[in-house]
Amino acid sequence: MTRMVWDDDLANCDAQAYANRCIWAHGTVDLTGCPYDFSTPQYRGQNLWARTAFSAQKPTNLATNVVDSLHAENQYYNYASNTCNDGKVCGHYTQLVWANSYRLGCGIAYCTTGSPFAQSQNWWNVVCHYFPGGNYQGQKPYKSGQGCSQCPSGSGGCSNDGKLCISSYECTMNPSACGGYGHIAPRTMWGKLVCIAYAVLGIPLTLLFLTNIGDVMADIFRYIYAKVCCCGCIRKKNKDKVQEIRTPSPTKGWKLDETGKPLPPSREPTIIDNDDDDDDEEEEKITVPLTVTMLVIIGWLLGGSVLYTVWYKDWKWYSSFYFCFITMSTIGFGDYYPSVDNGLGTVEDIMIMVSAWTYTIVGMAFLAMGFNLMQDEIVDKFKWIGEKLGFYKKEEEEGEEAEE
Repeated sequence: MTRMVWDDDLANCDAQAYANRCIWAHGTVDLTGCPYDFSTPQYRGQNLWARTAFSAQKPTNLATNVVDSLHAENQYYNYASNTCNDGKVCGHYTQLVWANSYRLGCGIAYCTTGSPFAQSQNWWNVVCHYFPGGNYQGQKPYKSGQGCSQCPSGSGGCSNDGKLCISSYECTMNPSACGGYGHIAPRTMWGKLVCIAYAVLGIPLTLLFLTNIGDVMADIFRYIYAKVCCCGCIRKKNKDKVQEIRTPSPTKGWKLDETGKPLPPSREPTIIDNDDDDDDEEEEKITVPLTVTMLVIIGWLLGGSVLYTVWYKDWKWYSSFYFCFITMSTIGFGDYYPSVDNGLGTVEDIMIMVSAWTYTIVGMAFLAMGFNLMQDEIVDKFKWIGEKLGFYKKEEEEGEEAEE
């Protein structure tokens, strides 16, 4: 079943024009000049709904009342026999849930003539048009089974709840509903070849970026950890001084005795210190414990799960945490992905999407930083295990002997 989306042009140019006629009967209108493909003779489904009007002021919750009233006919529909119960109407419901209908537009008009109510000539005329139309004779409105199991070729994949297919029309009008989590895939030969070429170039560049940014962030984190959590634990060691032993030349610089003969100089060697700065010291590399690194990464995932739970009310906290983990690990199954209902039409929508993109990019950088921080300690742990199991032998340091 394809998810239904609102279409302003279908509503304003088609349904509204018919509602303005104030006729309580099914029919069509002249669609000349309408945008998209509605100027061509294509079948559109139609539902009519009416209520008495006490004034020309539009009632509140009218749209909700219309949908609830049409959907209430489901109690009269028998899916097994594809028929309505005796003496009951259910065609409005079947058109409402028709699997292939994915565009909806409604019009409303305040009418003073043509009322279907004998007790009142003033009434509200609501007309809803569906494209493509449904209610074909002998066909069921939808197929029973698992949601999204038979989405049509070229569709935009599956909705967040895993129940409805996303039409290519919705992807065109709202690209954020179909973005980047595996539910969109190339189908043509050229599309697949371009995807391969892009991945061959893009994956190494992404890994290079994450490696470099991870190194920088790891150094910053080590510095902060040393200053905040490990104050005074930085050990310093003096650089090995480079010493050079020089022996005087056999004749150069000899002193003379009272007779003018050269005196042998002292054979004590002269020690020259080539170290320009005796206080030059270097810091040993600080190792951040695995637990601290893991807490930082888990904290980032938990923070993201809180944000997505606030943004998307139908997401449970564990679903949001699952989405954050799948995104940070670059798995991207496509069962959950960030989207907005209004197609980035409001400031709030834009802020949500920008925040989601920022969270993902910074999160991947945090993950790269975590790998950088953990790699040294993980290597040491494996070496220690190897020593205990006899698989690894620690290299012995060879002492240096000085010869006189």
